[in-house]
Formats: sequence, C-alpha cells, structure tokens
Amino acid sequence: MRIFGVILIVLGLLICLTIIGIPFGLFLMFIGTLCAVFGGRRRTVITNIVQVSTTPGVQMAQVPHDDDYRDGSRTIEPPRAEPRLINPPRSSEHGSAGYAYDRNKWNALVEYDGDIKRIVEGLQPYGQTYIDQLAAAFLALNDKEYLPVIVKKILETARQDKSAAGTR
Repeated sequence: MRIFGVILIVLGLLICLTIIGIPFGLFLMFIGTLCAVFGGRRRTVITNIVQVSTTPGVQMAQVPHDDDYRDGSRTIEPPRAEPRLINPPRSSEHGSAGYAYDRNKWNALVEYDGDIKRIVEGLQPYGQTYIDQLAAAFLALNDKEYLPVIVKKILETARQDKSAAGTR
C-alpha cells in the first residue's frame, strides 16, 4: 500500500505541472500521502490470552489409582514443563478462609467443568488437602494441559505421605 501511495504522489506531481491538472494532481498527491503514511501499519497481535476450556478432540487423563503404577503399564507423559505444586497454607496464614486460591472460582470450575469434576471425585478418597493442592496448582497455571502432571505429582505426594505415616 505504501508503494501505491508513492506512485500516486509522483503521478500527482507530474499532473500538477500542467495548469489545468493542478486540482486533480493535488487530489492524487493527498490520497498518495494518506496511502503512504497509513497503508503499511503492522497490526498488533495479542498472544497472552489464557483459555480454560480444551479444544475438541483433546483427551484428558483419568485419575489413576495406586494400583495403576505398580506394574508400570500406565504412564502419563508430561507436557512442556512441570509445574511446582504449592502446599495449601494453614488458616492462620491467610485469614479465616485458609485457602491459597480463589475458592469461588474453583467451586465454579468443579461444578461446570466435567474433567475437573472427575479428577476431584477421584481425589476425594485421599482427602481435602490434596484437592486443595490441585486447586491451587491448577488456578496458578490455568491450563488443562498440565492437569495430568499435577495429578501425578499429587498422587506421588499422597503415597509419600501415606508411607511416612505408616513408618511412624
């Protein structure tokens, strides 16, 4: 578009050399200037949008049980990078609610997102502490792609806690 604007400016200048063509030449130069100045602007693309839902066709990992890892037959492959899980704080650290995440947002996700609801139901036998870890980690990352890794780490933590409690 900028090249077209420069061509119009030069053409308008040539037309202005004749007395009769001055109004038309000035008009062409004006349009050419607009095309040259505004014609080649690059558009800004916003790339930092976070999407909570998955795209069609993406399968979510099911919550594995302790027996699933004994024979080594099931493995969950991690995505790009592994997230760090944060332990839920005690109630004295964060006021009376005691949660390290937005409880209302998490409750809405559990209620309306089938994948998260199934994972929460699978983690309920382990206890609320591990569900709180899932909520804090998922809301920090806000990407379903990391759910298999988060669940795997939570189950490893639950197994370690169970074995540590059994040795005491």
